[in-house]
Amino acid sequence: MRIEHRVPLESVRLMHLEVADNGSHEGGAGASSAERGRGRGGSAPASRIQSFHARTEAVRRGHSPRRDLTNGRWFRSLLGMIRTARMLCMALGTAAALLTSFGCASSRSGDELARPTAPADWPSDPRAQPAFSGVSGLPMTWDSVVAAASAADVVLIGETHGHPMGLSTAAALWEDIVARRPNTAALSMEFFERDHQAALDDYLLGITPEDAFMKATQRSEGNYPPGHRAMIETARAHGRPVYAANSPRRYTRLARTEGFDRLRALTPEQQRLFTIPESLTSGGYRSRFFELMGGAANDPAHGPAGGDAPAAGAAQPTPEEIEARRREAEAVTESFFRSQNVWDATMAETIALALDRGGAPVVHVVGQFHSDFEGGLTERIKTLRPRAKVMTVSVQPVWSRELRSEDAGGAAEDGSAGAGVPRADVVIYVGEHP
Repeated sequence: MRIEHRVPLESVRLMHLEVADNGSHEGGAGASSAERGRGRGGSAPASRIQSFHARTEAVRRGHSPRRDLTNGRWFRSLLGMIRTARMLCMALGTAAALLTSFGCASSRSGDELARPTAPADWPSDPRAQPAFSGVSGLPMTWDSVVAAASAADVVLIGETHGHPMGLSTAAALWEDIVARRPNTAALSMEFFERDHQAALDDYLLGITPEDAFMKATQRSEGNYPPGHRAMIETARAHGRPVYAANSPRRYTRLARTEGFDRLRALTPEQQRLFTIPESLTSGGYRSRFFELMGGAANDPAHGPAGGDAPAAGAAQPTPEEIEARRREAEAVTESFFRSQNVWDATMAETIALALDRGGAPVVHVVGQFHSDFEGGLTERIKTLRPRAKVMTVSVQPVWSRELRSEDAGGAAEDGSAGAGVPRADVVIYVGEHP
């Protein structure tokens, strides 16, 4: 698997999906007893859970680990992923200070970490990045993208977390929408949780300074990149509202470990901070999530998640053991999908509230997996507000001067995605992550 280096803290925080009960950071290496599960002869290794955390971040960034895994060698390839997740967990627990910067230290030399080089004539202006209609495949000018977004009720901007040009492009789009709709545009962000709303409002209305706002919302240079800050500052300068759209992670963790009934038993004040979905999203969104997250379920014969294939001459797992592992892995993936659905449902309800309060358009910035290919968030918004005109924008971290087949709904090289559904109404290519 291609592991991104210079990982922003926000990406690391999202990789560790749930908060460890005994950890001092959001989602350290610790896991609850229910999370650990049972493996052959005892508890499954912590790396099993860490691997799911790593794959969760891949899901949220829109990157498929399966692109690099071929010939059924899932577990051997997954081992490197797990080791990386372990290293990140250790870094979070013992070197938090290093994570206030934009990157994690790497053990590889600079020569081995050659950064991608942009084509010589690739534009450096965020407003000049190649944009295409996901439906027709035709090029779109920046002005046409802004005009279409300004005419929509909801604009979902699917980002790649931490991508400098991608975030700058999203910030420029929001700024230009505000210029066209200065009295009605509203911003909604995945990266702020509902219990941050008061602190966010205090800053927007000039009650508190920026440093107090950042402290109250647990922002730092690592998890508050310049692109996100630019969006907030544009809203502040023009008096536009910003919605803290997401569920606090402690409740998404509870959905995963104890289920929705546990959330329903909480107090009304607690339930104000999240939305419990009536049912889990099905169809292509669920299939893509399980494809990206469910490697153990797809190939259980190679041993426990994170382990190598059985050595030659070693006892092979019985059909019963294989089936037990498959069910175990599927149950773990299902539990993470519950968390994903709480995120989607909470964000969709927040966007609907912004619409009801006169937001037009409501511009929501989110990890692209939630919105690409009619993702779970897109589907839930259209269900909540069927008359709303929803426009999706996907900011892709690749170099391309034409709409790729997989973004137009065709199959990618690994056979994933597409299925005849365009990635988004508008696809913008911003080059590889530096």
